[in-house]
Amino acid sequence: MNLFIRIEVHDEAWDEATRAACVAACPVDIFRLPKGRIVLNDEAVDECTLCRRCLEVTPPGDVVITKLYSGETLTRG
Repeated sequence: MNLFIRIEVHDEAWDEATRAACVAACPVDIFRLPKGRIVLNDEAVDECTLCRRCLEVTPPGDVVITKLYSGETLTRG
């Protein structure tokens, strides 16, 4: 259960390179890539440092980070 951060990923239209870039960009290993689709490592989501690296390497609006403690959302676009 995530207490501080919620991350939504809409990767349906992404190519393999974008998915790999998203996984590689995260310094705390929140994203995984089993069977070619992005999956969140639920145990790591609250470790998000809000670095925005995942937002920088993915299409605008496809990754949404919500700070559950304030309601603020981070997205590219």
